[in-house]
Amino acid sequence: MNYFIIFSLFFLYFNLHTKACNVGWFGDSCQYKCHCRDNAKCDATGACNGTEECERGWFGYKCQYRDLAIDGVVSNLSTPQPVNILTDGNDTSCLADRHAKAVAVQWNTSVYFTWLRIVVRNPSVLTKFNVSFIYNLNQSIPSFCNQHRLFVVNNLTADFRCDLSQTTWKVILEGQGLSSLCSVYINGGRNVALKQNASQTSNYSTLMSAENAVDGNSVDIFFNKLPYSCTHTIVGDKSPRWTLTFEEVYTVYRFILFNRGDNQERLAGFLLQTFDAMNRIVMNYTDPRRSISDKYYVNTNSPTLPLKRITIQATSSELILTLCEVETYGDCPPGKWSLACNLSCDQLCPSKCLVHSGQCETNCVGYTNPPNCTFECPKGRWGVNCSSTCSNCFHGDCNTVTGECILGCLGYDNPPYCTNGCSTGLYGKNCTQECFNTCRNNSCDSSTGHCQECVVGFHGDFCLDECESGNWGPRCANNCSINCFNNSCDNVNGTCSIGCIGANDPPVCDTICQSGYYGKNCSEVCSSHCVNGTCQATTGHCIVHENKLDSSSQETALIVGIVLALVAVVVLLLFVTIRWRGKVETTLREILQKLQCGRDNLDEFDCNENRNTQLETKFENSYHNYENEPEQSTAILVKDFSSYVLSHDSDFFVQEFKRITNPREFPTEAASSLENRQKNLYANISPYDYNRVMLTVNSSKNETDYINASYISGFDDEDTFIASQGKYMIDR
Repeated sequence: MNYFIIFSLFFLYFNLHTKACNVGWFGDSCQYKCHCRDNAKCDATGACNGTEECERGWFGYKCQYRDLAIDGVVSNLSTPQPVNILTDGNDTSCLADRHAKAVAVQWNTSVYFTWLRIVVRNPSVLTKFNVSFIYNLNQSIPSFCNQHRLFVVNNLTADFRCDLSQTTWKVILEGQGLSSLCSVYINGGRNVALKQNASQTSNYSTLMSAENAVDGNSVDIFFNKLPYSCTHTIVGDKSPRWTLTFEEVYTVYRFILFNRGDNQERLAGFLLQTFDAMNRIVMNYTDPRRSISDKYYVNTNSPTLPLKRITIQATSSELILTLCEVETYGDCPPGKWSLACNLSCDQLCPSKCLVHSGQCETNCVGYTNPPNCTFECPKGRWGVNCSSTCSNCFHGDCNTVTGECILGCLGYDNPPYCTNGCSTGLYGKNCTQECFNTCRNNSCDSSTGHCQECVVGFHGDFCLDECESGNWGPRCANNCSINCFNNSCDNVNGTCSIGCIGANDPPVCDTICQSGYYGKNCSEVCSSHCVNGTCQATTGHCIVHENKLDSSSQETALIVGIVLALVAVVVLLLFVTIRWRGKVETTLREILQKLQCGRDNLDEFDCNENRNTQLETKFENSYHNYENEPEQSTAILVKDFSSYVLSHDSDFFVQEFKRITNPREFPTEAASSLENRQKNLYANISPYDYNRVMLTVNSSKNETDYINASYISGFDDEDTFIASQGKYMIDR
């Protein structure tokens, strides 16, 4: 039993150690080469120990992707000077020129472009790049990718993908992100030929077998110390051929053939063929130069078609084939992932997934629908899953990937980035419009042109509207002086622009008219009916009217008053007597109606019989409740007065009297004086001072000129009529 346990442990130990990869290799079959920085070792998964940085010239997942940027010249087109700092493999060293306009990577031969990776130090500009291409040396204007995609790796790293149908000589990067650019990596694919199944038609020695061309060692010294690293067919092989068969299918972009250091002419004019999984020829390539070279670069003619097998055949006269290394750069075909490309993508993204994880893309730059990323952002949106809003762009339109303003800026002057605000006095598209000179300090909103504040005397968004009549000053907040004619004044300084009213010194208008004058600029003379020729300076109304009542007029008025009083007493006595005697058949209404008809005999009543009916109809049920009924006039015809009185009770007249307004527009000092107050029948009915009737007085009798009466202007402003509340017993 003990021997069995010991044997089992020994067997397990033997298997673990015999399957361990040599230093610098990893993978299930030790088929992947480590590319850690500073020759650091990688673990069994390919992770670099102690660092995440890759050896210069390699990048990406497990440092397996060849960087084409180091094979070209990287230059700052603004200088132009080489900027090797972008290809040093150090993502913390960044471009020093923060005002660079463009950076270019150019090769001395054409390459297939699939995608590039950029690393920045400022995450806010991660996606703000434009990528364009020069396909041949005769092309002067760069071409843009028709269907590009940008994927965010992390907050400082993004991948720009574009499947070009042709090779390119130069890649140009532009955009706001250049100010923060640290590294540029251009994908050259993975070397998918390593440790794959190689064979050749003959072996010069078992030490020079076909596997030497895919062992990862490209040293070109043929007779190097053991082990040998190059292949060699036998002399006399009439058709020497080397064949490589992949375990899986791969899309291939480029081949690099490493020749031996001596006898290099044997490889000149070689024939390279590729085959798909159905063993159909995809490409036939014959070296056209037939000249010797250390390395031969061959671009595939079908970078999107998966390949299963390649062959290389010697065509020189010596018919000996020697290869020190054959590097085949490509990647997984659509729908596959992992280093071995033997796993299928998630069903949510069956044709596009992350090659290192198989997961679907979750972040589309410029598109709304990850993982497919086929629906472009709507107008006004851009960025990762269209989550950003175009800012400072004219008409709100911007590039869906970079956010750069397509049609120019609004309120900014440096398209397409639109980061510099307009200078004072400018606004609009690219700051090309000037603020209106009615804007205070020539300052306006850089987008709309609306003034921040208007100059004195103007208002409105653009301050183009002068103050309305009656206003002036800042924000038109001041009112014109009451002394300005037609309430009109200068919109800036408030002076009376078209003259004065009640004053005579335009445009200031602060000197009131002299006595006897009124109106515009005091050009009108007061009426001759005004006492002492004085009147109001603005209206011309007399302050005090001349007395137009002589003694005979006063006596006439006194007689008329006495007669009216006697008539009233007689009517009252008749009414009391009839009611006291119980003669109900003869009512006061009948008496008054007979008086109206001019009848002397009160017992006879044959006046228009319809009158009584009309009166009853007119006043019967005269009170109604209507919602929102307009206020009715209280005017009564003289002929209807008595009927109106008899048809309403005393409470009605009390309420009606209370509704009478009594605004006093002008002074009533005479009526309000202590000595005259008791001459007013009603406390709230008084004559104005400027048009009251003034009596002729006898100074020896200590009389006053006051009576509760006023002149009313008649035709042609003649003070013809007198309005009075009636004779009061104390008037004397």
